[in-house]
Amino acid sequence: MIALTSEAVGARLKELRKEVKVTQADLARLLGVCQSSIQKIEGGKLSSEVEYIQMYCDVLDVTVQEFLDVRVDDVVKRQKKRAATRGPRPVRRGEAA
Repeated sequence: MIALTSEAVGARLKELRKEVKVTQADLARLLGVCQSSIQKIEGGKLSSEVEYIQMYCDVLDVTVQEFLDVRVDDVVKRQKKRAATRGPRPVRRGEAA
């Protein structure tokens, strides 16, 4: 099972918003929030309440299932990228080096 992280929700929101050619400002206005909130959500810096996912779907004219279509390949790529930037994991006591 894939965890639905703030980053995943934000990335999907941005992807779908761009597909339907809606600006952050327009999306913010339609949702009744400020544009900086949309920027933070898309950047994974602000988590979304579950209720907002349905609102995103309504505004972007997609189903919740379509919105939550998290691609496993994308998640794996992000995890590998994060691991590469963090460097090697420290060896814990009792583990082979």
